[in-house]
Amino acid sequence: MSYLYGDGAEQDTEKALTWLHQAAEQGEVYALSVLGSLYAAGDDVPQDYKTAVTKRQSSGCARRQNRATFQPCLNWPAHIWTS
Repeated sequence: MSYLYGDGAEQDTEKALTWLHQAAEQGEVYALSVLGSLYAAGDDVPQDYKTAVTKRQSSGCARRQNRATFQPCLNWPAHIWTS
């Protein structure tokens, strides 16, 4: 996340996306959810609700009981889940 937001490292969106995609391919939950959020909002990637939903569902955050501890899953607009 440091590369994505420039927190502790120089911001480098391409490098951040590369690492996020690599982590997501290995099933890393946080990376899947962050990518889902990025695709849903169209931040740093083309907006794509289908990819957003796929990433979010793959992350398993919809099945989490304690959602308050998993912020990337919260507050997604309802229309995304029906797209």
